[in-house]
Amino acid sequence: MDDAFTRFRGDLAEAAANTEDPWERLGRIGDAYIRFGLSHPSYYQMMFMWRVGDLLQAKQGENAPRLAAFRVLADAVRYAQSRGAVKPGDAEAYSDMLWAAMHGIVALAIHIPGFGGERAVRLAEQAKQMIYKALRPE
Repeated sequence: MDDAFTRFRGDLAEAAANTEDPWERLGRIGDAYIRFGLSHPSYYQMMFMWRVGDLLQAKQGENAPRLAAFRVLADAVRYAQSRGAVKPGDAEAYSDMLWAAMHGIVALAIHIPGFGGERAVRLAEQAKQMIYKALRPE
């Protein structure tokens, strides 16, 4: 499981590192999330569906790769807030909202016949636009 989270975190961090634009950064993280889930459905299910009790577990002194993956998204939200692209508020809650949206899309794509990758990508784009609209400063 830690190997899966290390790969997942690496994918998210690489996506975040490729741009200074806050919204593009968040979008790339969302795209990387979807790609990981669709490309590694067994890993994804183990990480987020089958062994959810292990999700936040880490042995004392352990690197905690499971938690590091979530920090990439939360850090990107805080970065967007610091640049004035995301309205002030609870960055952790905003991160959870983004995570929940991407998780739901991956879960549908993995478990529902006919809900393939192309449909998941289209849905992710629409979900990101709705979330961006909700989080932009007024």
